[in-house]
Amino acid sequence: MACTVTVGLIATIIFEAAPDAVASIFGKPTNIPNPDDYWDFARKTFRIFLALITVTCTIKASSIFFQAVGKPVFAVLTSLIRDLVCFVPLVCVLPLFYGIDGVLAAAPISDAIAILVTVAMTVVYFVDLNKNEKALKMNLSVDSLEEGDDDSQNESLDSGEENASVEVNSL
Repeated sequence: MACTVTVGLIATIIFEAAPDAVASIFGKPTNIPNPDDYWDFARKTFRIFLALITVTCTIKASSIFFQAVGKPVFAVLTSLIRDLVCFVPLVCVLPLFYGIDGVLAAAPISDAIAILVTVAMTVVYFVDLNKNEKALKMNLSVDSLEEGDDDSQNESLDSGEENASVEVNSL
């Protein structure tokens, strides 16, 4: 998880500090009357749309974690909550009120909602895991106590039989 967060932080720093360098990887404006508008929009897009990319990385890592521990419903929910449940409706609704800025804001808003849900599911998982671990320890303790009681009863029965046989033989 630390590597995922590190990669996300590095990506965020690059997107925030050098959006022009990243945007230039995808080409330069050629048929645009005002290329400065292209670069302004590219900067704005990188800075808003990708603002919480670290959170997105964490959500994806959490989804993989839930898959690995046998919680497929949690895994699917963590993936779908950001991409389908939040992002698509926000992309459809926010532009009605905020124009293109609404489209750009949909991603960080979706990321924020999704990380809250992911954190809640992670807490639920670990609380359940802790309860199950305590229950297992209690069952093991009860079982060992019961086994210990059976052994002590058997020992007392065995010693009683020996005493009875000694008394019979001495007669």
